[in-house]
Amino acid sequence: MNLIKSFFELNWVPFLESMCEEMGFESDASKLFAKRCKDHHKSWRLLLIFHLGSLQELVLPYVRHCLLLKSTPSAKGFLGFNARFYSSKEYPNLTYLMDQVGKYSQGIINLRMATRRNNASLLRSSMYMTKELFHGRQHPKYQIIELYDAIQYKMMPEDVRQLYDDYSSITTSGNYSLGEDFDFVLEEKNKQLKSWIPKGVPTDEIWQTVCRNITLLENIKDRSLSV
Repeated sequence: MNLIKSFFELNWVPFLESMCEEMGFESDASKLFAKRCKDHHKSWRLLLIFHLGSLQELVLPYVRHCLLLKSTPSAKGFLGFNARFYSSKEYPNLTYLMDQVGKYSQGIINLRMATRRNNASLLRSSMYMTKELFHGRQHPKYQIIELYDAIQYKMMPEDVRQLYDDYSSITTSGNYSLGEDFDFVLEEKNKQLKSWIPKGVPTDEIWQTVCRNITLLENIKDRSLSV
């Protein structure tokens, strides 16, 4: 979520403000809502719209180039075309757009996919791709976390590193395409526990009682709602 916020902050003036206006965010309040990513699901949809639309704009000149040469377009060919055409100083706007799409928005999408599917190598790759968003947008805490994680991973013994990769994310639903980060799982469990605690400052006895009986309480709740 913080990566998406950083991405929106960086690209609000160049692209995202005008795109959000087309999507119906016309008032100042609604634009501020979109810019600050108040709703994660809406922000994710806006990011996908930007990514897919911009990628199509970048692919179009390559396809036209292939039609002129009567060659078949391919992913490898597009990357080569990008290195020659979009890296040229004659097209700074396209160079910037390619960086935002090919590195940052694609990195954020890869990060989500890697977490969902417990893909450790893709997760490390996406974190490397997007690290500049934190280092360039004044996020000192996340800069330190990113550096410490990278150093710690390199210093791990081989067997510990393998265990770390095997459980880069976990699934609580049993669906292996719906993996979640450990922090998120703990936060959701904490919210679930707090929903059963009476208002006020809870005592140690209340915490202990709720934690010991949370499964029973949730089963009673589910059965009551299904009646």
